[in-house]
Amino acid sequence: MDKRSQIFISYSKQDKEIADLICHALEKRLISCWIAPRDIDVGEDWADQIVKAIESNKSFVVIISDHSMESNEVLKEITLASEMKKKIFAICINGCELSKGYKYHLSIAQRMDLCENNLEEIIDKLEAKIRDTKEVPVKAVKEEKIEDLQIVTYYELTKKRGLNKSEIARQLVANDRKLYHNIDDDNEGDPSQWETYLSKYPQTFRYMVNSQNQIVGNWSMVTLSGADYRRAKEGKLLESELNIGSTEYFMFGGVFYGYLLNLSVNEED
Repeated sequence: MDKRSQIFISYSKQDKEIADLICHALEKRLISCWIAPRDIDVGEDWADQIVKAIESNKSFVVIISDHSMESNEVLKEITLASEMKKKIFAICINGCELSKGYKYHLSIAQRMDLCENNLEEIIDKLEAKIRDTKEVPVKAVKEEKIEDLQIVTYYELTKKRGLNKSEIARQLVANDRKLYHNIDDDNEGDPSQWETYLSKYPQTFRYMVNSQNQIVGNWSMVTLSGADYRRAKEGKLLESELNIGSTEYFMFGGVFYGYLLNLSVNEED
């Protein structure tokens, strides 16, 4: 997901529950949101962060209620969004009537009434307007594709899907080289290096596989010695240096230096 937010969500603290629901519903559809207090950096000036967030977002959603119309902070945020010529959406709850001041500031806003539409319909409309598409939910397309992807173990790949360790290693390395365009040989290593590793420590890897039995993503966690862990923190450890001799087997319970080796999904998936 693009780390730059697409939507700033403005609301009164009394309406936090519905604001969080809207934020969660949008982010499930891969539309990133900026919402306080979640995205406020502790120790930095609150007001400065609000201004920067409104400025950096493409759209502005305000939850309109009797509470928000009594909030000077919400009014300030709407005014800033209007001055910055943001695309403004007003979601009215509880069937509230806009005060004169809000009618002025929201005269160019696209208004949606939650009491006339359920939340899912509101999110459908928001998504379509934000993506500048017809009001056909993108979510349905995404869910259909996700159904074709499965997270499986090494055992399932080899025993149920017929892949051997050489083919698994080859696909993983090919995916890395495709996804990380600037990766070099020293850091990546080669398939033969990983064949034994994958079979020796199968419990530390998970694979995302599509309907054509191709590995399109994976995550892996390995354990390091104390010395290698310190090198990893300093950015001095190359992944091509990892081998069976330099990593440990997970024995629960215990205390380990965990190293997230990889977490990736091919761009088209």
